[in-house]
Amino acid sequence: MKKFTFSLEKMLNYKTTLLEEEKATLGRMRAELNAIEAEIQQTTRQMLNTDIQLKKTAAQGVNVMQLRNMSFQIDNTRNLIADLKKQQVAQEKKVQMQLQVVLGATQEVSGMEKLKEKQLEAYRYSLQKEEELMISELVSTQYVRAGHSR
Repeated sequence: MKKFTFSLEKMLNYKTTLLEEEKATLGRMRAELNAIEAEIQQTTRQMLNTDIQLKKTAAQGVNVMQLRNMSFQIDNTRNLIADLKKQQVAQEKKVQMQLQVVLGATQEVSGMEKLKEKQLEAYRYSLQKEEELMISELVSTQYVRAGHSR
């Protein structure tokens, strides 16, 4: 009997390659999301430090221009954080959409692998039946020859 070949092997390989590419895309998207989150944390710390410095400076008594400058920095930082949070929400949506793509591709590959396993099981079963038939024929032939030689 000929060697087992999965009829959709090329398609399975193609789908597996696509799955790996989609997983890589998801990884990059998650890295971008992590970078945005890290930038939010860093900017928040920067804003808090500036706010603490503003309060210290105000307590020591400074001119109005310095206070306005520090207050302006805090307002700009708040606006930056708001923009970053919008980017974060948008990136989270992209990550969720990509996760759905990866899940779909995973299901396709899994389905094809199950089909391959079923075909391999059917191949092994037919191979076993063929071997049983050959053994039966061999035994019958030997029995018949043994009966005729006496």
